[in-house]
Amino acid sequence: QDTTVCFAAAPGDALIGGMDIQGNAPLNIEALEESEVVSLPMDAVIDRVRTDPELAKIYNQLLVESGNRQIMGKTIPGQSTATQRYDWFCKEYPGLIERVNNRYAVSYLGMTPVTFSRLRHGVATKDAQQKTRRRP
Repeated sequence: QDTTVCFAAAPGDALIGGMDIQGNAPLNIEALEESEVVSLPMDAVIDRVRTDPELAKIYNQLLVESGNRQIMGKTIPGQSTATQRYDWFCKEYPGLIERVNNRYAVSYLGMTPVTFSRLRHGVATKDAQQKTRRRP
């Protein structure tokens, strides 16, 4: 069974499969829509990270961002209701809910497809009602 651990959804997000720069990534990374990926030879990156403090700082920053995305994806489901998780996802990843297959969001948010569908339908209904009220 596949589990969605995190999303890299904004242009420029780094795809880092693991914290060990020289080890094998414990995750598979999958593009869910047309994407452009730049891959760098790790030997050259390792040499530069070891000798260039600015590049080491950038690399560490990318690791922290990637780690934070993965940690949030694991802690949010255990510490909040399904509605809170759905709302957080919509705020954290604006527009992503329309761009990815529901099964990825369901897996990431740790909820059933039925719960996800109800929440999504409820939000759409609420948005439509608010638009109707705003009309003169």
